Amino acid sequence: MIASTDRPNNRPKDNEERKTYYRGKNKAHTVKNNGVSERGGKVLFMSDTDEGKQHDKKIADEEDYQFPDGSTLWQDTGFQ
Repeated sequence: MIASTDRPNNRPKDNEERKTYYRGKNKAHTVKNNGVSERGGKVLFMSDTDEGKQHDKKIADEEDYQFPDGSTLWQDTGFQ
């Protein structure tokens, strides 16, 4: 399974940083990671931390995940 998580972050003092980390969906300043886990919940991989407004799919594309042939990948709606 691949999914992303947003974590709250303190509001930056710099106006440009504020715009970068503000995520309108959460109405908060956040940082984000994508995670790949097994069906049982064991986390296999966590992406680098990105600013909250970065889209889940864009992070996944930049990471360029590789899975073995025949794998079944469950994704949340942010990746479709």
